[in-house]
Amino acid sequence: MKRLSIVVLLIMIASTAVAGTNPFGVRGGYGSGPDGLFVGGQLLAKDLSPEMNIVPNVEFQFGDGASIYSVNAALHYAFLSSNMNGFQPYAGGELGFNIWNYDNTILESQNKMVINGVAGMKKRMDDKKEMFFELKLGLSDWSNDLKLVAGLNFF
Repeated sequence: MKRLSIVVLLIMIASTAVAGTNPFGVRGGYGSGPDGLFVGGQLLAKDLSPEMNIVPNVEFQFGDGASIYSVNAALHYAFLSSNMNGFQPYAGGELGFNIWNYDNTILESQNKMVINGVAGMKKRMDDKKEMFFELKLGLSDWSNDLKLVAGLNFF
C-alpha cells in the first residue's frame, strides 16, 4: 500500500509540474470510527466549471489499533454566491480506496472502496495560499464515521 500511495502522490506532483497551474495542499486532522490522527496531501486537479472541481487526495491515519491508507477523488461544488466573512462554503462527495492494516497479527489487512460526503469552508489568505476546513461523513461500511479536516492550499 505504501507503494500505491507513493505512486499516486508522484502522479499528483507530476501533473502539477506539467500543468504548472494546479494548486496543491496539505491536509490533516482527526478521524473517528476508528479513532486516530491523519496527515495527507491533495491537488486541485480539474475545474469542471467555476463552481465544480475535482480534488484527489491521499491520507494516512494512525491510531486505535489500525493504520489506514486512503486514496480519494472528491468532487466539490462551491457556493459562489455565498460569502460568509470571506469564507466560501462547498459540498460534495468522495469516492475512495482504503487499505486497513491492523496492529495485531490476528486480523488480516482489508482493502475496500469507500464513499464519503464532504462539506467545507475555504478562505483565500493571499495570492499564494488558501486555508480550508472540512467535515467528511462516511457513507459506507469501511469509511471513517467522521473526519475533521484542516488544510492549506498553495497556488
